[in-house]
Amino acid sequence: MTVLHSRSPLSGALPREPTPGALALATVLLLGAFVIWSAMAPPLVAPWQHMVDDAGFLPFLIAMTWLASRLAADPAAAPRARRAWQLLGVAFAISCLGNLLRVLGHAGLALPEALRLVLAIPQALLMLAGLWQLAWLRKESGRAADWFDAGAIVLSGFLLASHFIAGGTPFSASHLGSTRWLFLLNLVADVAAVLFTATAWFRRPVGLDRDALGLLTLGFAVIAIVDLRYDQEIQRAIWVNGGMLDASVALGFTLVVLGLDRQRRHRASAVPDRVGMRTGRSIVAPIAIVAAAVPLVQLAWSPAPDLTELPFLVTGVVVLLVLVLIRQHLARVAAEQHALARSAADARFRSLVQRSSDAIFQISPEHAIQWASPSAGQLTGSIPSLLVGRRIVELAHPDDRDRLSVFLANASEPFSRNAVLRWRLGRGDTWHEVESVVSDLSADEAVGGLVLNTRDVSERVRLEQQLRQAQKLEAVGRLAGGIAHDFNNILAAIITHAQLVRDDLPPEDARAADLLEIEQTAQRGAVLTRRLLSFSRPEAGELHAQPLSAVVQGMESMLRRLLVSQVELKLSLAPEDLWVRTAEGQLEQILMNLAINARDAMPSGGVVQVRTRACTVRPGDGPTARGVRAGRWAELTVEDEGLGMDAATLDRVFEPFFTTKAAGLGTGLGLTTVRGIVRALGGHVLAESAPGRGTTMRVLLPLVAAERTAVDAAPADLVRAPATAGEPVVLVVDDEVALRRAIERFLSRSGFAVIGAASAIDALAVLEARGWAMDLIVTDMVMPRMSGREFVRRVQAKAPGIPVLCISGHMAWDESDTDDVDAPWSPQRLLAKPFPFPEFLRRVRETMGGSTVGA
Repeated sequence: MTVLHSRSPLSGALPREPTPGALALATVLLLGAFVIWSAMAPPLVAPWQHMVDDAGFLPFLIAMTWLASRLAADPAAAPRARRAWQLLGVAFAISCLGNLLRVLGHAGLALPEALRLVLAIPQALLMLAGLWQLAWLRKESGRAADWFDAGAIVLSGFLLASHFIAGGTPFSASHLGSTRWLFLLNLVADVAAVLFTATAWFRRPVGLDRDALGLLTLGFAVIAIVDLRYDQEIQRAIWVNGGMLDASVALGFTLVVLGLDRQRRHRASAVPDRVGMRTGRSIVAPIAIVAAAVPLVQLAWSPAPDLTELPFLVTGVVVLLVLVLIRQHLARVAAEQHALARSAADARFRSLVQRSSDAIFQISPEHAIQWASPSAGQLTGSIPSLLVGRRIVELAHPDDRDRLSVFLANASEPFSRNAVLRWRLGRGDTWHEVESVVSDLSADEAVGGLVLNTRDVSERVRLEQQLRQAQKLEAVGRLAGGIAHDFNNILAAIITHAQLVRDDLPPEDARAADLLEIEQTAQRGAVLTRRLLSFSRPEAGELHAQPLSAVVQGMESMLRRLLVSQVELKLSLAPEDLWVRTAEGQLEQILMNLAINARDAMPSGGVVQVRTRACTVRPGDGPTARGVRAGRWAELTVEDEGLGMDAATLDRVFEPFFTTKAAGLGTGLGLTTVRGIVRALGGHVLAESAPGRGTTMRVLLPLVAAERTAVDAAPADLVRAPATAGEPVVLVVDDEVALRRAIERFLSRSGFAVIGAASAIDALAVLEARGWAMDLIVTDMVMPRMSGREFVRRVQAKAPGIPVLCISGHMAWDESDTDDVDAPWSPQRLLAKPFPFPEFLRRVRETMGGSTVGA
């Protein structure tokens, strides 16, 4: 059979609805011929007439068998569907065999009448098993109602057919012969087949054509009605073979063939209709009851009723009522379950929306608020129900209202589906930075407008601003570091030349005092540079003991310049030396941050008290010393007369990026940095404040023993002492010409042979020319073309025995560096510019004494 296809020029290959094939057409023609034969032949008397009549059914049965086998071989069908078609094919094949035996019996072959009954039993069982498989192809919860709907229709139709077509009950005990048993078996099988196919038609299983199931249902129903009529004729002994009843059977077979053929032509790849036909199903039960009651009404109004049929009809109606009641109960249970599920879904939705941190607004096309979630009330500072009716733009910051209106007006445009708008939401002086996305649900009947999902991003915006501020500070620190390097080179050149000239003058020369003043002034400039660098870029350095009061005393002049004119600085320093172990610049950084905070807390002026003292913490000293280990501490106190802080602010005062200053006036990192440094040193920071009573910041650092370092001026004999074994050769590498020449002159006077190089490239050329024979290399770390770090690495790789002394005005070192802490450029070994020549000479001698002279 050929199935026609059509190809649309616009949509490509799109199959048309399957057209009836040659087999279906041949079956209809055969039915017409059989109807003509049935109308002309009766009564059937001659054996050949019976043989022709029975043989007329064989083409139908053969077609049914062939179609079922084809469906069973379809690879696209579900396994259960293929099994169903296999069972139906075998059942139809047995029917063919039984009908063939009847034809042979009319031809003269004597066959027992009971053989037809023996063959009919497996045929009926196999057919019902196959149809059962079709009915259960779509097993879903809550679909038991399909069975009861189909049962009500079949039972109602059975009662009507028994009364109006058969004219009596089929369950009479009279005339029980083999033929009667055969027809009763066929009747039961046909009614069950109608029930199964009707259930499948209601369920609309995946992969089955609903029209094909309808044809199968009608075919088995016609056959069942014919068998019902045959049963009544057998009971009344008026049954004869042939006639229009046989034509009706042929009609039933034709419908079955057409149904199987339509299923064969069904597109297995078509999208299945997964939605069962539920509309109007509630009317099935009332119609079935009314129809089943018609025979009872007809008997009640009949002038001579046949009461022998009444028990059968009453029993059928009672069974029908039971089916309907069960069906109604299932419907009620399903409705309750659906209501509970919907109620649970609604409760879940309400809970999710009410507990969501995001605010949700339902907005009309005119941008009026129709509904607002609880989070929306928190952002706007109002009750959500009071927001209903207000325009959403009224809740926006005046500067953002136009942007919000445009954003909502474009909600239906494709480009706005993933668009995010950042705006300010709130009222008065309280505004929240929020981000919103909008969805146009105007076509949704449940919404009928726009949905605005809004998230508070104020904290994220604040962190972004703080990150940018921190990046600015880092950039400033890097810039200050670069400037400090050049400035220290200048100061180093001034100091070294002043020292060289002063050494050439006799002690009684008055100019020596002027040169000493120049040298000391340049040294103070170098100290100031180091302090500024410690604020912009704290470096990791070696811890050493420092006198706390002396450091504060040295910071006095800088602090007075830092504080505005209306803020007075008062120092109260301990008379004794309070030695604490810190790195270079850490005490200065602590004091500077505390002083700046104290100044900013007094916008109208006041007094900043800076005190140092030794204190003893004892167990149970109170909440101010809570968490502090008992013992002796060095205490640095900075006290102001400012606005003070409440308890809530005081609890957050050390949080990173937390500040009470106006936007742009503070980063919130000062006290965090102070606490980080103090904790790293094993100390504590204690804050005491109250509104209107000022703030007192106490820094407790562990006291250590005094530590003396040999940094005093070396005696003249050390400066001018010649080398004991000839003149050691020193290579000085520095791109600062004035400083390099001053170092060369000083080393020459100290008994060294000096070679100068303006860059690391030149220094490598000198070492290569001398065969890498050198007693000492003094190199700057920040140079063009090649850094000092890379230069030292190359020297150590080529000649690891050459000692190296690294000097720098500004050398970046981070704890994350992968270099060894014993590297020549580490903070412990690096000599910072500018430096006094006695200290430089001492480091030169130490470096040479710790290594082998020469390569």
